[in-house]
Amino acid sequence: MKSPQAHTITAIALAVPVFFVQFVYAQADCDVVFSDAAQTHNNGGKLEIKNNAKIVNSPDNVLDTRNINASNLSCVTVTCTQSGSTSQTGNYNTFPNGPDLDIQSSQTLVPGNYGELKTGENITLTLQPGDYTFRKKVEVGKNTTLRLQGGGTARIYSREDFLFKEDSALIMASSTDRAFLYTRKKIEIDKRVDLTAVLYSRQDFKLGENASVFGSVSGRDVTMETGSNITYDGSLISATDFNGFCNQVSSVFVDILVSTSASTCVPHDVTVRICADVACSSLNSAYTGIVNLSTSTSNGDWSESLADGILVPGAADSGAATFQFESGNAGSATLQLANTRAEQLTITATDSVDNSITDTSDTITFSDNALVIEDIDSLTEGAGGSDVSVAGRPHRYRVEFYRRDTSQVPANCAVASNYNNAAQPLKAWITRNTQLAAAVDPQIGVLTLPETQPAASNITLDFSSGGSAFFDLQTTDVGQYAIELLDDSRVFASNADVAGSSNQLTVRPFGFDIDIEIAGVEDRSANGTSGASYAADASGSAFIAAGSAFSVELSAVQWQAADDADDDGVPDVGANLTDNPFTANFGQENVAEQAVLSSSLIVPAGGAAGTLTGTTFSGFSGGQAARSDVSFSEVGIVQIEAQLASGSYLASGSNVSGVLSNVGRFIPASFATSAVVVSEACAAGAYSYMGEAFRVTYNLEAQNAAGATTTNYRGAFTKLDSGQGSIDYGAFAIASASDLSARLQPDGASFNAATTFIWGPSGGLAFGNAELGSNLILQRAASADGEHIATLGVLLTDADGSTSAPLNLDVDGGGNDYVTLATTRQRYGRVFVENAFGPETRDLQVPFSAEYFSSVLPPSGGFLPNTLDSCTVLAVSDFSEVAGSYTLNLDDADTSPTAVSGANFVAGKGSVTLSAPGGSNDGSVDIRFTVPDYLRFDWDANAGTADTSPENTATFGSYRGNDRVIYRREVLQ
Repeated sequence: MKSPQAHTITAIALAVPVFFVQFVYAQADCDVVFSDAAQTHNNGGKLEIKNNAKIVNSPDNVLDTRNINASNLSCVTVTCTQSGSTSQTGNYNTFPNGPDLDIQSSQTLVPGNYGELKTGENITLTLQPGDYTFRKKVEVGKNTTLRLQGGGTARIYSREDFLFKEDSALIMASSTDRAFLYTRKKIEIDKRVDLTAVLYSRQDFKLGENASVFGSVSGRDVTMETGSNITYDGSLISATDFNGFCNQVSSVFVDILVSTSASTCVPHDVTVRICADVACSSLNSAYTGIVNLSTSTSNGDWSESLADGILVPGAADSGAATFQFESGNAGSATLQLANTRAEQLTITATDSVDNSITDTSDTITFSDNALVIEDIDSLTEGAGGSDVSVAGRPHRYRVEFYRRDTSQVPANCAVASNYNNAAQPLKAWITRNTQLAAAVDPQIGVLTLPETQPAASNITLDFSSGGSAFFDLQTTDVGQYAIELLDDSRVFASNADVAGSSNQLTVRPFGFDIDIEIAGVEDRSANGTSGASYAADASGSAFIAAGSAFSVELSAVQWQAADDADDDGVPDVGANLTDNPFTANFGQENVAEQAVLSSSLIVPAGGAAGTLTGTTFSGFSGGQAARSDVSFSEVGIVQIEAQLASGSYLASGSNVSGVLSNVGRFIPASFATSAVVVSEACAAGAYSYMGEAFRVTYNLEAQNAAGATTTNYRGAFTKLDSGQGSIDYGAFAIASASDLSARLQPDGASFNAATTFIWGPSGGLAFGNAELGSNLILQRAASADGEHIATLGVLLTDADGSTSAPLNLDVDGGGNDYVTLATTRQRYGRVFVENAFGPETRDLQVPFSAEYFSSVLPPSGGFLPNTLDSCTVLAVSDFSEVAGSYTLNLDDADTSPTAVSGANFVAGKGSVTLSAPGGSNDGSVDIRFTVPDYLRFDWDANAGTADTSPENTATFGSYRGNDRVIYRREVLQ
């Protein structure tokens, strides 16, 4: 074999005489299946290259076959030689029924499932990329062309023969078209046929005279007639889409199970298994081949017992038959061999296509006087009729003494009714195969069955009913063995011992107990439904964050009657397995069995199924194994199930299962924020006054420990809203490096109350996502400060304690406290009203302006015009005359505010119009501008009084101004 990924052929003999021939492939690549222009895939196959036939473009002129007959210069310049190894085998078994096609005119055939394909002569049949399956033969007529078109691979599978008649062809419409042909029978190509394709035949391949293939061929036998040639192109093979054909690991082993003692009166059970590995630790359930059966003496007649396939017996009393496995066999079939001759024989089973896949049984001794041990338990048997028992559960057997009386003609077979001792002494033991040698031996009554034949009788059975007795096999551990009984007293049969062997019995665990380990304690075993890992619904206690690791202990346990009310050997729904004894040697098989966990979502209904990881359990000791890295990716409550990784304990076809219900509640690990928008109170100026409400909105995503969205954070599983969980906001002044968090307050009773929550599709969002909007206020300090460009942060914690992440904002120097949202510009503001004067005969304009405090003004800060303010709303009703402030001839009936300069400040400025009081009504009045709290100020310079709205004096009939106002300004400025 040229490739380092070559297969090897291995013959392995086991202690129980079982012979396997194995095809082992390190890697099932198409360059291993089709490593050269031509190759054979069967040990007994032959590659014959006749005169003037050529292999063109071979990588090294060494072809993968064990037998080659090559003509001179068969590889163009040299004679091809053999590698001594075969190529990899491949298989395809899906052939649904479909219509037969008899195509007599040129047309296009679309991919699909068909019966037979037969074409006329001198036509073109166009094929598109895709799969074509033919349950019957494919026959391409003379001078007919199969034309591939569409840019891709057409895969053509036939269950029967593939025939190309003379002068036919298979061509490509473009350089991107490809063809792969497969048949379970033979491919036969007539004279002068020209094909561009990769071809695989499970049986023989024949290339006619002067015919050619551009690509590669593989068959059991490959024959190239005179003048034919095959040109190899590795790039064509690598560009062909085989749709997984070359990725199938073809591991096929035949295993025959028989008991070594048989009666000439009763058909003897023979189990033929198709195994996936040399130890037959698992079945090749996909095998649908034909097995040829024969006996070493060429005696016996075959019949079906418990098998889904098709048995075709050979000639009467020939010991020959064929058996067609079907998918329902799942790799195992129990047949029956009847043999009327008292003799010893073996049985051989061989794959009909690949005779290297074969096995020969142990020697079976057919006797005229024999004990027939039959498994009559109600427990459902394994795949194909194999006998399966459950550890801890009594398993029922019947023993019958069958006698063939050859003194009569014809010989008479019957249960020997006079074999009727009520306490018949027998020797009893078990014969193990190579599996589980250290497992605990089973019992019959108080007798622990030895593993070798005892020197003296060690058991008595009650045959008082006449030739029949019954016993229950008691087991406490797993195993695989046959039960042997022997009466060597020769009292009844004076000339011979009377022996009997049961079929091989596989004893499996009853089920898997699954438990969650918390702080070294098995939670369900210790606490049941009160445990931290149990939750009935969304109101149940939180267990662990989604995606976070938790510990699971898996125990293979014995049967208890209370857990199996219907006595089917499978734990009942809700069965408590925490107190069941272990099957101590589970996991100690030759190929150690493993278990695999899976999960199914209980609630929320309609939620995402989620992914359970850390699911494969191996390395069982004392029947137990544990993992501390199990995790579930979603929020919710799940059921965890355990199954055998192989799906079939010791290739018996019987699985082992376990269920742990109501595992949860799984909660989010954290919340991530995104799409943050700060809506300042004055959007146009991009700032807010301290004490003025502004809004911050952002998206929230519930995440698991891996940072993926937990879409099941929905409905009752949502634990953060206005009524539950908590929100904490923080703020950090960048320039002054000061913590403003204590001044950041909700515009309401609480941050929750000041926040709107919109979760999931109700807000046009995906499940597990929310949009939050909070109205916030940065309170003014006791004295003016700022302005502040402040970083906002949030810490959200739902009712389960799931919180925001990653924390990346430190506001107090003690470590990160919040998740950063965005920045806000906050100004300490006030409004200043100027004094005004004019003639009493004209309306008077009183100006005012918005100001903000700037701490950078020397020496210790001061107020500057807030030219960014075009937001503060103005109304005439905000202005009033201060009662008792009238002077001279002016009184409250003479003037009043009549208009303002606009609906809003303009660049921080505005004015109010006072009506003209008229002639002789000179004097002054103080005007008050009633502003919101966040624009008031300590105008009287008295820290002990509340801040007030601004006032100043309007004077009519005077041009000097007001002395008091000037004085006030001098104090304040």
